[in-house]
Amino acid sequence: MKPPKVYFLPIASPLHINRVYPLIEKARNSLQQLNVKVSGPLKPIERMNAIRIPINYDVLLVFVASGGSSSLLSEIVRNKRAIIWVHPEMNSLPSALNARTKLKAARAWKSEIVLGNVEKTPMEIKNEIETANIVNFLKNARVGVVCSLRHWRVIKRIGNIIRRTFHTVFKPIRPKIVKESYDKVDEKDVKRIFYEKIKTLKISNVNIEGVEKCIRLYITLKNIIAEFNLNAITIDCFSVLDFFNVTPCIPFSLLCDEGTVGVCEADLESTILMIMLSMLSKMPSWIANIVDIKENERNLLLAHCTAATELALDKKGIEITSHFESGMPAALNVPIKSGEATVVHLRMEPPLMLASKCHVISSGFRKPNLCRSQALIKINGNFETFISKVGGHVVLAYGDWIDHLRRVAVRVNIPFIKA
Repeated sequence: MKPPKVYFLPIASPLHINRVYPLIEKARNSLQQLNVKVSGPLKPIERMNAIRIPINYDVLLVFVASGGSSSLLSEIVRNKRAIIWVHPEMNSLPSALNARTKLKAARAWKSEIVLGNVEKTPMEIKNEIETANIVNFLKNARVGVVCSLRHWRVIKRIGNIIRRTFHTVFKPIRPKIVKESYDKVDEKDVKRIFYEKIKTLKISNVNIEGVEKCIRLYITLKNIIAEFNLNAITIDCFSVLDFFNVTPCIPFSLLCDEGTVGVCEADLESTILMIMLSMLSKMPSWIANIVDIKENERNLLLAHCTAATELALDKKGIEITSHFESGMPAALNVPIKSGEATVVHLRMEPPLMLASKCHVISSGFRKPNLCRSQALIKINGNFETFISKVGGHVVLAYGDWIDHLRRVAVRVNIPFIKA
């Protein structure tokens, strides 16, 4: 993936030109320590007619080197999304605040002021750059959707909205094509994968042959991903149950372990979230249903029949068992780690991204009448807001990604609610 392109634009008052060169050099040097391609003038800009801002940048970063530049700054960022880097010297911040006041009065303010020392790029700017990287990835991402033609007609509308918003391409794949590939899988490969990845896990309520069929489907999906050059794959699970008599739960878990997002129930919106959150956290994310609400404790019980094995506190505690709804082989009970996390819901019609910080309290409950991977989380944000706005699946990722998600929403013009 190409590094994000940052257009670094230093500005200053003519009165302070000679005094700001060291500040500009330090700020630019700190920025170049990141994985970015930096362009823009080396000398500070004093007048608007000296600027030619390109259109092909990912982040417009205006460095206010000195005060006395509010009018110039107002002209530069009018109706533009820009990060305005100010520092606690040379009246840098007052100039930026003055420009913001003017532009807000004119309803032309779309930028963000970030205060930080020049020796180290502020965290908000790093987050903006990482966000640009994710949005760029999604623009070129290809997602396979394994489903019947009838089901594709149902979900195609959401797919088209996502494509207009994120420019992600969805490739519908008929189950028949998957079955043809499934039938060609070498039995030796199935045995090898079983002994490499599955043998040490506890198996209950399903037979070995059923688990091996799931491994065969995992190998099949890897082949489909390679054949169609996919970055992620999602499946209309219940139609696949009828077609293969096995679930994609183990395949999804193993794919997510390897860094390729596999998503349940042909959920296109959650696919986008899982790609984003897996990129941010550098580890798998988890798609789940909210199955119980404990209002007094501000707790939610989440459950789904799969989770990446890499999320387990101890892989010896993972259990392969029957799928909840169908009883077919095979689902996974993955006791996921405790810790700080972010829980997110995305819908495209009407558009909304809802996110809250949370804490994974405990998991692995083995409640028999629920999907097999189960975890209790505490919402650290506004519990009432989250519950009133959430719907369908949520995606959980370890770490605090609220600011990144907000920046993604701003870039693609989706309303964002931090609960």
